[in-house]
Amino acid sequence: MELFDSLWKLLFEFAVLAAIVWGLRRANMASGRRLQQLASDWPIADGAVEHARPQMVGEGRSGYWVGELSYSYPVDGEYYAGVAQLPASSEETAWQAVSGWKDRRVRVRYMPGDPARSVLVVSEQFETPTLG
Repeated sequence: MELFDSLWKLLFEFAVLAAIVWGLRRANMASGRRLQQLASDWPIADGAVEHARPQMVGEGRSGYWVGELSYSYPVDGEYYAGVAQLPASSEETAWQAVSGWKDRRVRVRYMPGDPARSVLVVSEQFETPTLG
């Protein structure tokens, strides 16, 4: 009977950990969506994606894949950089998410008064030729 009790305890602990990780991911996604909504009134700068690669966020059971886009953009003669993460369910989908982004021109929203804070709103991007 003790064996079953310890198995149930282990299963319960795993379920609690999985629920916490799921909740944190959902909160992070909601926070990102909220920031993108707030940024809808921010000024726009023309920028470029410098790097596009899959990235593991976290480690172990709490780790998850994203497609990471590193971009740069000028505001008033100064250059700034930012990072955007595209959701992905696996390394393969992270590779698919970043496909075609490297060297792509993008529209970057930046915070008025603090242009170092920026958001790349994926839904605002349009087809443009690559830099070159």
